[in-house]
Amino acid sequence: MEYQNKPVERLFQDVKGYIITQRDLAMTVVSKKGSDVLFIVVLVSILLVLGSFFLLFLSISMAYLIGQLIHSVWLGFLIVAVLYLLLAVLIWLNKDALLKTPIFKLFFKLLAPKLKDEDYE
Repeated sequence: MEYQNKPVERLFQDVKGYIITQRDLAMTVVSKKGSDVLFIVVLVSILLVLGSFFLLFLSISMAYLIGQLIHSVWLGFLIVAVLYLLLAVLIWLNKDALLKTPIFKLFFKLLAPKLKDEDYE
């Protein structure tokens, strides 16, 4: 039997090759997008850790400075804590505009770079 010379068999082999090529292309695209997302997650994690240490030492320094100025170290720490509480409340009240929308836009740009900014909203 000669299946290679029959048009149906060639068509079947071409379709099979096309499906395999499309699968390989999809896997390549998914792995690229996945690596981009993983890079962003790792980068943000590293920056959050470093930023947290910076903020911790800055807060301690500010609390001691305020404590020295008002002659009460514990009151300096309390003032800094209240400032952070106010900041947390402001961020919570505006969480959609400050956090949710920018994060969604970032991931949509990573996952679908051909879309325009108007398409995200």
